[in-house]
Amino acid sequence: MPKKRIALLGSTGSIGTQTLDVVSSLSGQFEIIGLSARKNLESLIEQIRTHRPQLVVVSDSSCADELKKKTASFWSGKIAVGDAGLIELATRDDVDMVVVAIVGAAGLSATLAAATAGKQIGFASKEVLVAAGDLVMKTVKDHGATLLPIDSEHCAIFQCLQGENR
Repeated sequence: MPKKRIALLGSTGSIGTQTLDVVSSLSGQFEIIGLSARKNLESLIEQIRTHRPQLVVVSDSSCADELKKKTASFWSGKIAVGDAGLIELATRDDVDMVVVAIVGAAGLSATLAAATAGKQIGFASKEVLVAAGDLVMKTVKDHGATLLPIDSEHCAIFQCLQGENR
């Protein structure tokens, strides 16, 4: 079975770190293609060491410059910046699943881009659905994407709507 290739948006937060724990525990089944973090560079650097992503996205150019300096001795992947970087990561041809674990509505553009690209989206950002739920769901439907809840509240609602047994 080929590895599932993942882009993880929000890798240093709670959902992001839990996602990486699951990936590590299921060695050989997943490959981390890309990571993103806002400003927690120390955690991000450790994640880069462990998972060796091809692309990392940070919030601004000063973070990108600092990250490049701190990883130059052991990693030669690409660093991208801001919303454009998130969209680049979410729409890569070599990504099978985009995990959206960004806090707030900051992940809206990347979520829409992933949906437009027909990606499988593991979703933990309820604010994106609050801000633009109709648009997100229409984009998912129109482009054959899949939206999977991965946070506890989302999963509970999803299971109720699917008629799952308690």
